[in-house]
Amino acid sequence: MHEIQSSRLLLKKIGNEDFEFFQSFLSVMEHTRFLPMGGPYSMEQIQKFFIDRIEHWKRYHFGTYMIHWPSTNQKIGYCGLEHVRGQKFIQVLYGLIQSQWQQGFASEAAWKCIHLGFQQIKLPIIYGVTAPQNFASAAILKKLGMTPDSVADFYGKEANYYSIEWTTYLENSKTWQT
Repeated sequence: MHEIQSSRLLLKKIGNEDFEFFQSFLSVMEHTRFLPMGGPYSMEQIQKFFIDRIEHWKRYHFGTYMIHWPSTNQKIGYCGLEHVRGQKFIQVLYGLIQSQWQQGFASEAAWKCIHLGFQQIKLPIIYGVTAPQNFASAAILKKLGMTPDSVADFYGKEANYYSIEWTTYLENSKTWQT
């Protein structure tokens, strides 16, 4: 599925035209302080981050989407499902530009991706990973119906893992109207 529509957002499969967004996004401390690099990415790190997203789609036929305003096509973030490098699980990931925080857009987009993961990809479980200090992200994962799973090393840093299984997704899907 290359496009997903929610009540307020349009998610489009990431493409080469999205590099400029990531170049800008990953250069801002507020956007990156809880990501594995712990701060703004270098140009080399941005290119690797971007190429990894593109390659994931080629390899698995699902991955990260750009989050757009449907009316203007303005890009406000990204969200998707991806295999975690070096691990045997799939995580939901998301990031929004700071001006769009605290409006429910990350959880709305993430829920659509979780729905895709369970309904179309047929995953048995989906994980979320967040830095212990990222309380906003932890709140989003809990809102999605995920429960704390464990604390582990994630790209060389301590991270909190959350998960949601198919049965919990089915129970929660009745309350999500996106």
